[in-house]
Amino acid sequence: MLQSLDGADADSEQLERLIATDQILTARLLRVANSSFYGMQGRIHSIRDALVLIGYRGLRSLAIAASLSSALPGEGGQPGGFWRQGLAAGVVAQVLGRAAHLNPDVCFAAGLMHGLGRLLLARAFPAQCAVVEDWRREHDCMQHEAERAVLGLDHLEVGQLLAERWRFPAALVSAIGGHQDPVRIAQDPYAALVHVADAVVIALDVVPERDAMVPCIDEGAWRRFVASPEVLLHLLHDIDEQIESAAGLLQAP
Repeated sequence: MLQSLDGADADSEQLERLIATDQILTARLLRVANSSFYGMQGRIHSIRDALVLIGYRGLRSLAIAASLSSALPGEGGQPGGFWRQGLAAGVVAQVLGRAAHLNPDVCFAAGLMHGLGRLLLARAFPAQCAVVEDWRREHDCMQHEAERAVLGLDHLEVGQLLAERWRFPAALVSAIGGHQDPVRIAQDPYAALVHVADAVVIALDVVPERDAMVPCIDEGAWRRFVASPEVLLHLLHDIDEQIESAAGLLQAP
């Protein structure tokens, strides 16, 4: 599904067949389709119904989110704050990116997975990551800065390496690895988009994190996706409801 993000032609029958092979994925998607956000509680009984309601692009984005959260669960095997924050960033990126005429599926996936390296570091090196958290609070700095000081590398680098290994589309690789890199933010629209979406989600305190710092937002990226604070408020007026709806993907059937 991730590799299909670059494709222009939507094959809804192929997507339907792919989803139908996974009963857990099917159950999660039907739960979301029947949520209050879509206003069809109890009336969506099949993936075909969900396709009609949500559309090919929307359903594919949700399927990607559900699949990744199952394949890479958070701490203790539970999705927890990591995937909730990723979903929030995905929703914000999709809203802002659609207004800027970017591919909404790529926007959602890029926001969803922007912190992938952080999850992998936490699972592989829990003790060292605890030291990273202490260092970040003590020095009042950004997460990736603390990681580089303690570990010698950061989650953006780790996430990019994994995305390349898994043969993610180039836009996702750039967004995952470059959303805090000023050069790539200036050059790549998806890196710039995730840079803004990440900051917005942290500012909204979607997943409360002790002493979390809101990143300084690149002025060029901000102007590209947010014409004014009023525009941002308009675009995100129902963002909480969208996030709550999408969060159904993280719950076991």
